[in-house]
Amino acid sequence: MKVLSHFLREEDNNYIENKLVSDEFPWFFTHKTTENPKKSFFATDISLFQHTFYHEGELNSTHRDIIDIFRTSFIKNDIDFDRYIKRMLANLVLPKLEIRHTPFHTDQKVDHMVAIYYVNAVGGKTVFKEGHKVVPQRNKCIVFDGSREHCHHLPLYKSRLVFNFNFY
Repeated sequence: MKVLSHFLREEDNNYIENKLVSDEFPWFFTHKTTENPKKSFFATDISLFQHTFYHEGELNSTHRDIIDIFRTSFIKNDIDFDRYIKRMLANLVLPKLEIRHTPFHTDQKVDHMVAIYYVNAVGGKTVFKEGHKVVPQRNKCIVFDGSREHCHHLPLYKSRLVFNFNFY
């Protein structure tokens, strides 16, 4: 796993965060975080809000300014954004007063790489099935092999804002 602290310029992170929480940004409700979730007592699928920037490699958003900010940072970190991006989502998870996590899952059924970018430092650790945990930190990006099953803990008091990228 690659951990990239201070992934964006601070002013870019502020710009993105302010845009995402503005009244004008279009969020879309979705009923589940994963396909065919494996539920348990502590694992529960949740509803959340998403904005899809890329789907199956096709541009799906008019918010090119946000895409361009991320493109620049991925290229600086030797990830050819334009060649490999297949999915780019912003996720807004509202707080829940429950100590639970989403079901363990992989994002795709094909070989791929995942990047998770933490817009804010709200709780909701990313946990890997083999036990590794990543604490959310504002402006941090993690990149890992998409075959690793992962989940995230639900935020308790504030909304969790992250971007999810799939490259293949």
